[in-house]
Amino acid sequence: MEEDPLFTINNTRFTSIQLKQHLLYYRSEMQKYKSRIKKLERRLDKEKLEEDLKIEEEQAKKPQGSEISAHAFLSYTLFLPKDAKESDPTIHAIGHYHFKNTGTVTLVDPFICFKVSPSTNVQLGGKIDYKKDDTSFSNMLAPLEKWQYIQENWKDVVADKGEHWLKPMHVKKIEPGETASFQQFDFTFSPQEDHSRYVVDAFFYAVQIPHGIKSDTSISFYYK
Repeated sequence: MEEDPLFTINNTRFTSIQLKQHLLYYRSEMQKYKSRIKKLERRLDKEKLEEDLKIEEEQAKKPQGSEISAHAFLSYTLFLPKDAKESDPTIHAIGHYHFKNTGTVTLVDPFICFKVSPSTNVQLGGKIDYKKDDTSFSNMLAPLEKWQYIQENWKDVVADKGEHWLKPMHVKKIEPGETASFQQFDFTFSPQEDHSRYVVDAFFYAVQIPHGIKSDTSISFYYK
């Protein structure tokens, strides 16, 4: 009968004790290799984690893509006359117009437009300077917030189109994440019998946003 080579060395058969000794030896070696494999796996995991962190850091250092965007909205309170028969039946809309740079690019030379419908019997008040001289001593002492009409013939534009084009004299640019505002504007409406609904839409512009964006909210009310 042919002998199994696994159980012979130099044509000498292993005894049961020798087999057990070899078995213990191989088991011990197997545990060593398992331990080494686990250490290598942990090392690989650590190296992979370090590599991922390095990639993330490099990505963070890279300049982000340019994004031009803004968000604009009106907040206001409407003051109605207590009695339609009052001697002064005017209606006031007093509030703020906010515009925030939500992009990654600085917005330069911002300006706004209020479009009023109907355009008649509506006046706009607030921190508006009707003078064009910005170097006078009186203007140097003016409040921090100041607005001016853009056109020389702004009265005609308001009368014909109901558009109030204004630029801030105190804000030349809006950085990403910053918000600018037209604080405490005051629209005064003198209702007429032939007009029952009044609407004021607001738009925000900048060099980077030449076509403008419309405010999320508008001033709108019915009155008879």
